[in-house]
Amino acid sequence: MISQSDTLIPHPALRSTVYLLLGLFCLVLYFIIGYQFNDFVEQDMIYVDPTIERYALGNFVESRMEYFTKIELSAILWQWVLLIPASVFLALGISLKLTESSLETLHQRIVKMRLVSFLMVISLVTLFLIVIIRMTVLHNTPVTDDEGSYLFQAEILRTGRLYAPAHPLSIFFKRYFILENADGRWYSGYLTHRPGYMFFLALGTLVRAPWLIPALSSVLTLLLLVLIARELLGADQARYVALFLIISPFFLFTSATLLPYATSLMLTTAFFWAYVKTVKTSSWPIAILAGIAFGVAAFTRPFEAAAVGLPFGCHAIWLMCKEPRRYAARFVVMAMLAAGIAFQVVFIRMVVLGYQTPIPMTIIGFAQQGEGYRHTVPLALAHLGVNWLRVNGWLFGWPISLLFASMVFFKQRRDQWDWLLIGWMASVSAFYCLYKYPGVNDTGPVYYFTLITPLVLLTVRHVFSLQQFWLRRNLGETTGPRFWPVFVIVSFAISLLTFFPYRAIYLMNLTDRIRQPYEAVKNAKVHNAIVYIKSLPNVGWIFNGRLNPPDLSDDVLYVYLQRDPALNRKLAEMYPDRSLHILTHDAHENKSSVIPIQPDDFTSSNPSGLPVSHSKL
Repeated sequence: MISQSDTLIPHPALRSTVYLLLGLFCLVLYFIIGYQFNDFVEQDMIYVDPTIERYALGNFVESRMEYFTKIELSAILWQWVLLIPASVFLALGISLKLTESSLETLHQRIVKMRLVSFLMVISLVTLFLIVIIRMTVLHNTPVTDDEGSYLFQAEILRTGRLYAPAHPLSIFFKRYFILENADGRWYSGYLTHRPGYMFFLALGTLVRAPWLIPALSSVLTLLLLVLIARELLGADQARYVALFLIISPFFLFTSATLLPYATSLMLTTAFFWAYVKTVKTSSWPIAILAGIAFGVAAFTRPFEAAAVGLPFGCHAIWLMCKEPRRYAARFVVMAMLAAGIAFQVVFIRMVVLGYQTPIPMTIIGFAQQGEGYRHTVPLALAHLGVNWLRVNGWLFGWPISLLFASMVFFKQRRDQWDWLLIGWMASVSAFYCLYKYPGVNDTGPVYYFTLITPLVLLTVRHVFSLQQFWLRRNLGETTGPRFWPVFVIVSFAISLLTFFPYRAIYLMNLTDRIRQPYEAVKNAKVHNAIVYIKSLPNVGWIFNGRLNPPDLSDDVLYVYLQRDPALNRKLAEMYPDRSLHILTHDAHENKSSVIPIQPDDFTSSNPSGLPVSHSKL
């Protein structure tokens, strides 16, 4: 038993005040000293290279990828040094003032609400938050070239075709991840090895709102995760799984992009739910549903699906050996369905390319050469450490977001679901060690986005298990049972003051720079025009200009200025009814300019077509 006399400050009210003051002191000190290292300016991971002039894609030289900037490391250090103590002290001070009944009242209000009503409210809140982030933080703008490539292919699929005819002067329309084969077929490079997401995105283009696809996928993920939690943790904890999910900046910010990870997470979570139900009920319809869900996940992101599927495959084999009559037929049918759907990746590759070829693996494995980059074991381990360190910050916006989930490794007894979730995390980590690139990280370490499902489940489970641990020990006056839920609430409140605004401002700066050249075109009131791109700000993972639709029907067509003036004139002659402009960016002044020109301005002595007064731009 712990008595009040055993403490340095025996009076509970005075002790609470001291803790609160210490917590507030750490928080204020963070805003004074540490917060400045969060870097509200664009140079933190927003690359600016004034030496790049993009007459053609072939002249582009990729910026060296930094794992961490000094400013980012400084921000993480100050979060650990000041925000963790702030959370602990504030939680201790508040928990001393609270009574068990006040927390119990809050808990009862959450669990007493009808599950259907609760899910309706939480789903609408999730959708609202994602849309708000999309429209206000991201400005409805892509943060990577990948998003443009997915959207380009979705527009083609919307017309019922797998590819579009390439433009006769396709060199003007070259973009990262947009390919043209020898037969003049124009398509996204992702179509031939991860096509599924683009079929989903095509549905969004039908209503001119492709961003709805990842947003709705995330809402479905939330609902499925609640169903899984109800099976594994119970109805009460299932509600908290939903609450933890919607406080995750990783979940919200990535779901607001047009990247495929939200849809992939929804599919793997759907498979997980169907797998759990199959194991518990031996239901044939659910087993079939599990096979379909995994097959579509593999059709969407084969490499990620293989990583997630490995521990499930091992678990299924173990169950078949243990109870063959109950499980063997169901798991075999599940695997056959999944393989049949996943094989459509190869079929599409055959149709588009005209011949059968294996799925490209040039960016997977060690000792791969290309683009001046060699993947090695030390680099793989560096990627692993960096990505997990980012997961630790991004999952909930706390400096120690993995605190509760990591407790699964210290449990004395683990059930089959614990081992499966551990296997899920280990397999994805191992697979991405083989991947050549560390991944886009503007909205979190997106390659690890699929780990949100196991991490949120484990977090909620161990928050509750810690409370039960303290209650079973009957430690008298200790605040243990009250401390952990208060610690979670305080940590989230601090993340709303620190992590959320930092990332929001960073992304607003990033998307502002991405949009800047096109805002200049809009402000110049340019219509029915061809805009030759001479130079652009080199920003984040946007290396190329804005993509035109496959049918080139936009009011303004953006093309790359070529070094050959004859080519530039030839394109202009193909569109005699369109006005001509050149878009150029001055990196030193951080300003984009739109300059009207005429076809005759393109000469051998002036291939850019710029007037003499603008020739230095």
